[in-house]
Amino acid sequence: MKSTFYLPIAALACAVLTGCSVKESTISQPEPVSELISQIRTEQRSGDVAITTFFYDEQQRVKQQITTLVDTDTQVSSSVREFVYGNGRIDIGTDNGEPLTLLLDEEGYARELVSGDRTLASYHYNANGYYYEPEQTEGRWSDYQYLLAGDRCNLAMIKKYGPGQSSVVPKLLSTTIFEYGDLANDANLNLSYLIAQESHGDNTFPMLYGWGGKRDSDLPKMRRTEDSAQEVEYRYTYETDDADRITRITEKDDTGATINTYTISYK
Repeated sequence: MKSTFYLPIAALACAVLTGCSVKESTISQPEPVSELISQIRTEQRSGDVAITTFFYDEQQRVKQQITTLVDTDTQVSSSVREFVYGNGRIDIGTDNGEPLTLLLDEEGYARELVSGDRTLASYHYNANGYYYEPEQTEGRWSDYQYLLAGDRCNLAMIKKYGPGQSSVVPKLLSTTIFEYGDLANDANLNLSYLIAQESHGDNTFPMLYGWGGKRDSDLPKMRRTEDSAQEVEYRYTYETDDADRITRITEKDDTGATINTYTISYK
């Protein structure tokens, strides 16, 4: 097994893409490796462990996800999520809550997540097919900025806003910045999402499976979040096997302490 540490990317002619400003796509998506991820084991600094196992149908689509949680008191809990694919929709069954339905757009990307007659989340994409979050009814939204370098495109920055002292001027709540290296985000599941999910929000799990718009071209080496109270930076190193598949991701904070370790197994 070999470890890969990121080196800085050479300076390239870049453009920052925000919202829906891009009119024409010239971006190539990573071609997923043929091997399917069968399990992701997440070990947290607290000692809690989450083991998520994936099962696939004949078309190599995720049909079932089983997550087992083991906390520091060795208490075990599990949850099951099943996926049934239909015309323009994916029905999602769970063993611990209401069934969900993910409605898809013409590109096969998530449009709405609904439960019965309630809309839990809506999904929006810029002209290149990358996720962004428009203004919400309560005055909160996030500005997603993507960095285009040649044929590579990655999420570079998320600015979260909330209501300000006036209805005209919003309040900047936090800024999250990402930096990338030279490892392609080419597993069948979107591993970059594992790192970015804290910044994306609770209802963006479709990104893991490829339903949440186009994925980042590369894997991050750094994520830094700044708000009015503090600045926190996380760095990521990767291990690969002899087939160059990502088998381990280690997340450390700016003190060098390990926060999360992801161990990835393949079929």
